[in-house]
Amino acid sequence: TNVLAVGLSSCVYLWSACTSKVTKLCDLGSEDCVTSVSWTHRGNHLAVGTNKGEVQIWDASKQKQIRTMGGHTARVGALAWNANQLASGSRDRHIYR
Repeated sequence: TNVLAVGLSSCVYLWSACTSKVTKLCDLGSEDCVTSVSWTHRGNHLAVGTNKGEVQIWDASKQKQIRTMGGHTARVGALAWNANQLASGSRDRHIYR
């Protein structure tokens, strides 16, 4: 799909390399900010890690949030997909998958 995801402050933006179009995917609001993003290897799903310790899964093609996962108590700085499984690492020193 040639789409780049960029987290800036509380927002995630999608930039299409084919059309050069920028779309705002989400805005976490003034109380949180984006700390990591990771695409699935195939498909249109994007994981978004937040400063408050949440991991959100988005369907980028539909611009719709699919799921929010809690568990972390601090900034989620690392996200990695292995097929359909997502691992998240946080400043709280925990890794969840």
